[in-house]
Amino acid sequence: MTMNPIDKIHVANMKTAAHQNDQLLMLDLFCGAGGATAGYMSCGLTVVGVDIHPQPNYIGNYFIQMNALYCDYEFLSLFDLIHASPPCQQYSV
Repeated sequence: MTMNPIDKIHVANMKTAAHQNDQLLMLDLFCGAGGATAGYMSCGLTVVGVDIHPQPNYIGNYFIQMNALYCDYEFLSLFDLIHASPPCQQYSV
């Protein structure tokens, strides 16, 4: 799964809007339904989530379904902050 160019344009517009409102734009990689996103949004951040699986109940501002490992530098550079929490259940006791 690769990045849709329309998503890049949408995120660039979101960054402009967030900065006009004195907010930061955050990327939440491996976001799932948005557990970490909820905390970041409560702090006033605008959050874009990326996950390989569909997340119909994602609570953030925008969701992109794609493999987070394929996010390119151009896309990553659109964000003020990046959070990544890859799944670790198979490695946890």
